Amino acid sequence: MPTSDELTSKAKELRRLGRLEEAMISARHAAALDSKNADAAWQLALCQLDLFGAAKAIEALERVTELAPRFAYGWTQLGIAFSKTGDSDRAEECFEQAVELDADDERALKELAQIYEQGQRADDELRVLLALENLTDLTIHQTNRLGILHHNKRELYTAIRY
Repeated sequence: MPTSDELTSKAKELRRLGRLEEAMISARHAAALDSKNADAAWQLALCQLDLFGAAKAIEALERVTELAPRFAYGWTQLGIAFSKTGDSDRAEECFEQAVELDADDERALKELAQIYEQGQRADDELRVLLALENLTDLTIHQTNRLGILHHNKRELYTAIRY
């Protein structure tokens, strides 16, 4: 009988080949054999995301973050799933956790910027946009937002830059 690690490796290979249903079966069996195998839980979550979408993968993603609480990308993916299902409060918590673990997590920073813009939380939006600016080229919208945020704080010289 294969071990949890062997089944997890098989799930990875099957996902790479695009055989998602088979990968799901392997990942599910791996997770059942070893309920503390974070990698198996991760493979199961990825299969569920690919096959069924965000709403169906939330439980598995929560399990991943429970088993591997320092895995920033797992928090980011859980945040994306919450965001797609309309739970922006829980999404925000997940993205903040991801950024706390990995300050260079571009996806989490981008998602937080959108959440903070929609929630009209200027100081938080400015914080994450400035962090994002240090990592990558900003979109026109993000650059414009930085200009507006600086202008609103009466930091006119800085606002002109944007």
